This record gives sequence, structure tokens and C-alpha cells, in this order.
Amino acid sequence: MPPPGLHLTIHMTEPFARTDHPVIIHLVLVNDSKTQFALRDNWQPDLDYELRLYDSEQKEVPFTDRGKKLRTNPIHSSGNTVLLHPGDKIQLDQDLSKIYAVSVPGDYTVEACREIMGWGNIYSNKLVVPFTH
Repeated sequence: MPPPGLHLTIHMTEPFARTDHPVIIHLVLVNDSKTQFALRDNWQPDLDYELRLYDSEQKEVPFTDRGKKLRTNPIHSSGNTVLLHPGDKIQLDQDLSKIYAVSVPGDYTVEACREIMGWGNIYSNKLVVPFTH
């Protein structure tokens, strides 16, 4: 359960994605509480948020080579702690096609999570992404 007032949402600008193009997911982490939260700053923004993509049968989609490296190599933190103060918002875009190899058209579901130090993971809304060729 996320701390009250902390929200992670994802959305896309486009109404659908193509299997042969970048798929940009917009992530927004907002602190609407009266408490500050600490976040780990990783070497790469792709490591700050973990995206998960599932097909219509709820099976995780195969990773790209980069996706495999992100999930199997140890995470190296920069050693910095980022504080998310009350009223702060962090926005980031991630290219889903760099992590997952989608080759079959259909509806897929993506979800994001991020670790909040001292609290655990916060999860986003689930977003259905229709893929076409």
C-alpha cells in the first residue's frame, strides 16, 4: 500500500503503439502529502522505474537484449538520494520498445513501479496498449 498522497501514474500520448516503432510511456510521480519521501537515484533512468508488460493471457512479454541486461544485472546506484518534497512532481519518459520485444499485434497491459525508500514499492495504474504492425 503506497503512502497516502503519493501517486504514480502512466499514460501514452498516442492511442496505439506499433511493433516496429518506439513506444513512449510517460511516468508521473506526485507527492500530494505533507511528508517528504526519499528515492534512490540510479545510474540510468531506466532503472529508477520498472516497467512490466503483459500480453492478453497475462504472460510477461519477452525482453530485448537491453531489457535482459536491465533485469539480470545488479543495480548500481549513484549513491544519491532524491527527496520528493510535498507538492513535488517527477516526470520521466521511457521507451517500452527498448525493454520488451513486442512482435505480435494485440492488446498488452503495462504497469510501472518505483521503490520508495523506507516504504517499499509504489505501483502505477495499469494501462492497456493496443499494438499494431
